[in-house]
Amino acid sequence: MYGWQDRTLAPLEQATGPNAIRTKIACLAPNGAGKDERIIAGASHYWVGVHERGKVVITSKDSKQINQQTVPRIKAHVHKFQGYKWVDSPYFKLTTPTGGEIHAFVTNDANRLEGWHKENDTTGPLLFIINEAKSVVPAQFEAVYRCTWNALLLISSGGPMIGNFFDAFHRHRESFICIQAGLKDCPHIPDAKVQDIIRTYGEHHPYTRSTVFGEFMDSGDGDEYIVSLASLSALLLSPPRHKPGMKLAFCDFAEGRAEHTIAYRDGNKVTIAAAWRESNKEAAAGRFIREFKKLGLKPSMIWGDAADQVMLGLLREAGWPINQKNFGAPARNSEVYQSWSAEAWHELALSIAKGEVILDDDDILKAQGTTRKKTITARGKLGVEEKYDLAKRNLPSPDRWDAVAGAWNVSDNSQLPQAKSYLPADAWREPMMSSETRGVLASIGADAGF
Repeated sequence: MYGWQDRTLAPLEQATGPNAIRTKIACLAPNGAGKDERIIAGASHYWVGVHERGKVVITSKDSKQINQQTVPRIKAHVHKFQGYKWVDSPYFKLTTPTGGEIHAFVTNDANRLEGWHKENDTTGPLLFIINEAKSVVPAQFEAVYRCTWNALLLISSGGPMIGNFFDAFHRHRESFICIQAGLKDCPHIPDAKVQDIIRTYGEHHPYTRSTVFGEFMDSGDGDEYIVSLASLSALLLSPPRHKPGMKLAFCDFAEGRAEHTIAYRDGNKVTIAAAWRESNKEAAAGRFIREFKKLGLKPSMIWGDAADQVMLGLLREAGWPINQKNFGAPARNSEVYQSWSAEAWHELALSIAKGEVILDDDDILKAQGTTRKKTITARGKLGVEEKYDLAKRNLPSPDRWDAVAGAWNVSDNSQLPQAKSYLPADAWREPMMSSETRGVLASIGADAGF
């Protein structure tokens, strides 16, 4: 055991017996630190092994955490004990020959957390564990506090500076035994990983402070905006050398008075190839096709926002079955980002800060990029300000920046130094086009030929 793991578990001894002290423990540690494997599994087996009819209740809002991390780590030790049995339905329950029990379940219903009580302090004490406590809402905490337990263990990776878990380390610190650990406190984590996080996000980035140093995330750290005006201005004044490479385009389709936009990428350079307003979708589809031809692109080299299936359908019928990308899709690095949109914006911001990308010195693009605020979710993931919140601040939809962020992040940028061209192996087949659509597109000079 590491020192911080021992300091988390040791106080459980004082919570039972003739001189029992009601004990509250709060442990903040990053993903991969061993929270489930060492802390929760260790505490659970200790509790039912030492106390004849000891009970352990483990809960979380995250079913993946319980089913793929917590329960398997508890099961991994069952073979060491005689007579232990478990069932997985309707939720995980382990029983011992002497009457001990371990329960693990997921719930969003505070009522389900009530009614758990100790039998006594010596042979039948209760240990309550809240896993990923940063995500548990106040009503659920209130229900847990109505139970009569001997020890309460809150354990979680770092989240924002709000909520009951954060309060355990601040407003209510006097009533908790608090332990904070980062990756730097976990020798099994390669130092190369720690250094890579610091290099990638910067020492003062909220994710770095949380993961590496075991701190809570402050959404006010640094600029409140995703893209720093200072770093963008510095980049535009002194851009990096152009490194030609993968060629692709990303299209942001307009709604209402917004702009249809095409961002074109060549290696480390992303430019606005076209931006215009057009409410007629058939006419807009024709313009997109003409722009694709000017750029010398094939459908397999183009991505479009999956939210506009009408526009994608028109392009497909015209012989341009481009790739689709949903801004609301899960991020590649889902440990850090709330969605692919958040990943695209934040990763572009990081590339700007590190001077890795060449962008147009365009006033509209600059305004759109530097006025969207960053957010941090209850689970500690980086997000982006919603567009309806932008509208409340009388700011337009950031169409140009969406297209640029999409072009920069739709492919894995770790491949950039090796890439000389981007030719995905998407199979193309002759599209079926309605005669009506063919006529409309032909009339505006957007035939289906290549």
